[in-house]
Amino acid sequence: MLVSIDLSTEEHEILKHILESEMSELRTEIVSTDSWDFKQMLKSRKQAVVKVLEALTDTHLPETV
Repeated sequence: MLVSIDLSTEEHEILKHILESEMSELRTEIVSTDSWDFKQMLKSRKQAVVKVLEALTDTHLPETV
């Protein structure tokens, strides 16, 4: 299932910032956890965040002045 959302330039940048922060937190959690199952879940979540970030990065926004 593909989901499409319309974002303003500001919303786009905010979402990217939130996802980048989540990536940082996920890296820390993955390194810190001892539970194999939890680590695998975090790695799966990280892959999903990377995919969304890549989609946001590939989006060409109009220049704002």
